[in-house]
Amino acid sequence: MFREIFAPYPDDSISSFQELQAFMEKKNLELYDEKSAEIKGHVVQFPLYFLSKENLNFSVFSKEYYLPNHNFT
Repeated sequence: MFREIFAPYPDDSISSFQELQAFMEKKNLELYDEKSAEIKGHVVQFPLYFLSKENLNFSVFSKEYYLPNHNFT
């Protein structure tokens, strides 16, 4: 229900940037008023496969490429 209303990301169902754009367009905030009474508790997920099909390495032409990897962890 939370995913249907707000379309939050990162999410495991998104494995590429094209899917991310389509996923964000699915949100329907008008449903919140109808279903707000049914929402109880907290949802916390750790997405393991978010953007798994994308190459997220820096290119040689970006300044981040020349920084050590421990700066990004």
